[in-house]
Amino acid sequence: MGLGWTNAKVGRLSWTVGMSDAVVLLHPFPFDSRIWDEVAFWIEKSNWNVVTPDFRGCGLRTLGNEPPSLELLARDVWDELDEREIDQPLIIGISLGGYVAQEMLRQRPQGVLALGLVDTKASADDETAKSNRERLALQMEHRGGLDNYATNALTSMLGTVTHDERPDIVEHVREWIMQARPESVAWLLRAMAARPDSFDVLRGFEGPSLLLRGSDDQVSSQEDFNRMQEVLPYAIYKEIPNVGHLPPIEAPYDTGQAILGWLAQIRPVCYFV
Repeated sequence: MGLGWTNAKVGRLSWTVGMSDAVVLLHPFPFDSRIWDEVAFWIEKSNWNVVTPDFRGCGLRTLGNEPPSLELLARDVWDELDEREIDQPLIIGISLGGYVAQEMLRQRPQGVLALGLVDTKASADDETAKSNRERLALQMEHRGGLDNYATNALTSMLGTVTHDERPDIVEHVREWIMQARPESVAWLLRAMAARPDSFDVLRGFEGPSLLLRGSDDQVSSQEDFNRMQEVLPYAIYKEIPNVGHLPPIEAPYDTGQAILGWLAQIRPVCYFV
């Protein structure tokens, strides 16, 4: 016995009984899965099974010797989910995590039940962005320190309201950046620079999708989200006010509620067949 979608707004994917409660939260660069902790709390309280993997080189995970590649990061996550016997998860990724989520969809088009993209984009880097990432990667390799990077990154990562009214969050994010390993930062920068355009992948996805953006995000623009919404056939767009590129840490309650509102639309539209 399986489950099927009855509401066109959320797509038309089959859903295996008992496997519908796994929500995978993929973290941004250059952080680890801790950035999702408060949001994960709210989702778990609503009886979802939350999985928050660390990418290689992040958190307690070693980097290894493989060349930089988003394909590898996506395979790592699929391997972890396979080990947990999780089939057709709901995948939500922010920034780098959004890139990995799209690569996971590319690798297993029928394996993703629902897709959430938070403060990310589907376009590939242009030549200027690639050059900037390589320049920063070389700095990480040759100088090693993260002080200058943290100072510059905080300006674009966090919203104006967060900078003006929440110095505790600003300092917390700075501490997390400083905990990153320079060699991992360089590796991830090069992996992101080499990522392909994913619009065709999104265009073919028929499951429910959530597009979630901080209103003051300087990294992922409104135009980036407009373009993703144009190609995703069953996309719902939501905006978190007065936050920048990191809603899960700038406004965890609002972010959790936005995600839960979307998840609540998914569960009731299933029927037994």
